[in-house]
Amino acid sequence: MLELDINIDIYSGSFQKLVELIKEKKISVRNIPVSKIADLFNEYIQKNKKNLKNVGEFMRLASYLTFLKSKELLPRSSKDNELRKHKDFLYNVIEDYELLKKTSNIIKNDFGTPRTKYIKIKNINTPNKENFSKQLELFFSEYISIQEKLEIIREVYTVEKAMEKLSTFDKISIYNLYEISEYNKLKFIVYFLGALTLVRNNIYKFESDTFIKAGEKIETTND
Repeated sequence: MLELDINIDIYSGSFQKLVELIKEKKISVRNIPVSKIADLFNEYIQKNKKNLKNVGEFMRLASYLTFLKSKELLPRSSKDNELRKHKDFLYNVIEDYELLKKTSNIIKNDFGTPRTKYIKIKNINTPNKENFSKQLELFFSEYISIQEKLEIIREVYTVEKAMEKLSTFDKISIYNLYEISEYNKLKFIVYFLGALTLVRNNIYKFESDTFIKAGEKIETTND
């Protein structure tokens, strides 16, 4: 029995290039259909494939984007809840990419380099070449499910409780999150997820490495 083993690494060079390509458009990523994102990335690969250091890495991400494009172009795709989850995950990661990278560096510097940078999901079912698109769909459904489970790692450390505590601060830096998490990696991740949710809900904004409650300003000192 063969094993299908797919790795997704949002800190890879290919994903970073995807973020750069979208930023060059200077419009909100949510205003760009996934099909256009896939075309943009595939065009970049075609133009630069001779100069890419890790073509396989780029092709894996291109395959994922093409998979989403094929789903988006189907009739009634607007009612496809699984596609919506995929798109939301992609949009959220792109929007928060710089913040995610900074937080990753904090975790790496203060908790040590993780053994792997990505989430590895193994499917022990035998790949069926004639129905591979269906297997991809099942794989990514499982991946999204795991992402959702990461939002509540333990009952005692829920994102909701983290948001409630964070809402008492007018402003809080990433390092402050590290402090109130009592230097515990598990708590830090949950507080960080809570802070991101507050930003998405327009309760906070993120400026100069600091989460600031809407309406508040960062104090500056004049030399």
